[in-house]
Amino acid sequence: MHRNDRAGFTLIELTIVVTIIAMIAAVAIPTYVAARSSSNESAAIATLRHIATAQAQLVACSAIDSNANGGGEVGYFGELTGATPIRVFSAMGPALGGPLQRLDPDLLGVRFERIVSDGTDGVAMAGGYYFKMFLPDASPLPPVNGIGEDPLGGARSGTLPGATNSERLWACYAWPVSHGRTGHRAFFINQDGEVLATQNFPAQAGGSYSGVARVPAADAVFSQPSDISSRPATARSGLAAQDQLLWSRVGG
Repeated sequence: MHRNDRAGFTLIELTIVVTIIAMIAAVAIPTYVAARSSSNESAAIATLRHIATAQAQLVACSAIDSNANGGGEVGYFGELTGATPIRVFSAMGPALGGPLQRLDPDLLGVRFERIVSDGTDGVAMAGGYYFKMFLPDASPLPPVNGIGEDPLGGARSGTLPGATNSERLWACYAWPVSHGRTGHRAFFINQDGEVLATQNFPAQAGGSYSGVARVPAADAVFSQPSDISSRPATARSGLAAQDQLLWSRVGG
């Protein structure tokens, strides 16, 4: 007698298996994304603090002194990593250095060597977050506006930061490459060394900071328009930020 019992799954069994897998995925994927976002946010905070340390070291060693007054100046990512020439003093005043005039040893490492364009300025990407540096213009009195990095890294040849103001002012923002996937909150730090955060909700004024769709302006967190020399506006201070969002100190 010939038997035809081939092992296999029935359509009902396959449907049950697929349903179970879908249920597991529905629980596991959001949990994984949330865990990764939280990890990226913690890494972004740590990175901003590392950037603040690097800027302080750069000022202390006076590797950049484009007005030759003996005071060290802060730098862009391209300068801090040694990927682009630093600003130097010349007979005509502050200028971009030559190809060999680079920071050595660097102060940030390879993660920030690659600069990409956000459509206007250069930004660095690390751990699911974009980081954007603003250095001050040359205004002797407030308001002091922020100048973004060249899309290829370092200072723009035609728009150098103010040498004297760069001895004490800088601002850096961090926001998710993809809001909700690589992170939620946006962050800020400046020469004060205090990290500020905003919840960065999609429904907030102007939408969430995410990728290059919405990028923080130089004065986003500050209390005065177009003035990175003014006080950052925090919920505790009662001051209104220029982006109309609530910023709070991380850790308190």
